[in-house]
Amino acid sequence: MKNENLVDNHELRLRETNRRETEGVHGTEQPHRPWPLQPVIQALFRANRGLLVALLCFGIAGPAGASSEDERFQLRPIVTRYAKTASKIFGDITFKYFTEQELQEADDFDGWGLNIDLTIPFRHNMQLYLLLPIYTDGDADVIETGEKTDIDGYGGTFDFGTLFFEHQVMQQSDWDLNLGYYFGLGHRTDELDTDSNDSYNHRGRNIHLGLRADRYFAAQDMRLLGNLGVRHYFDTDDLNPVGDDVFYLFEVNTAVVFKPWLSRIYPAAELIYHTIDLEFNQLSLMPELIVPATSFLELKVGGVVPLTSDGEQWGARFQLTGRF
Repeated sequence: MKNENLVDNHELRLRETNRRETEGVHGTEQPHRPWPLQPVIQALFRANRGLLVALLCFGIAGPAGASSEDERFQLRPIVTRYAKTASKIFGDITFKYFTEQELQEADDFDGWGLNIDLTIPFRHNMQLYLLLPIYTDGDADVIETGEKTDIDGYGGTFDFGTLFFEHQVMQQSDWDLNLGYYFGLGHRTDELDTDSNDSYNHRGRNIHLGLRADRYFAAQDMRLLGNLGVRHYFDTDDLNPVGDDVFYLFEVNTAVVFKPWLSRIYPAAELIYHTIDLEFNQLSLMPELIVPATSFLELKVGGVVPLTSDGEQWGARFQLTGRF
């Protein structure tokens, strides 16, 4: 019965997409189409204007750029992680604003979420990484009825509470790059409630496995990072937008951190690709600014630019990183 419902939901989603495309072609009045980066700029300012001002202030008056090897690898993008293990304990607080996220029984999910994480290095090439989604809130369209519903709860959607083990096996000083692997076990932290007599993520567990690589180019003062991984979701509910409750999500994340502007503002860019069974293909570009406010604090802001029609569309990210 559930497989039949999944097929029906997928057909309803396709019909709705075709209807919108038909109206766009044959309608008498075309909607205003924003210039390409306008949604990103609007999302950034809608989420938090004060943080943007703080980033510029710290960039002008903050400390000088990184110099030592450890400091060079502390300038971390928002999503893609280094293979090189950290030299200090650090944690992140990440605020995300998203639009048009797709779920199994809901579409056009617009809202915000809050995650925290903590990384604890040990020995000289290993570390533990704990990810905790704290809260998610937003509105979406129920696929079966087309009605609006509120979705909120003390958890995430595709992000579960997860404990990772990360191990660096190659160092740039010996091999011209840093290389490592990781694996993790995750469990959904809480279900997401709705006002349509339903709830999402009643249950959920997953396994993570992947590789990380990075390299620092001294001449250009530039960092390149790459992550290749797979998440196996099992015992999930109301999550996969194209299939069953047991599925694989493959992810390829790449990032580059450039030399600083004004000696203190580091521009960066990430290319993020997620696919489920090659039917759901989300590709996003995320330009970012990274500002090391002090030797133990970083401020980051990024905008999500969609390159495919699947998954999250325009969005924004804000992240605060602290070291101990």
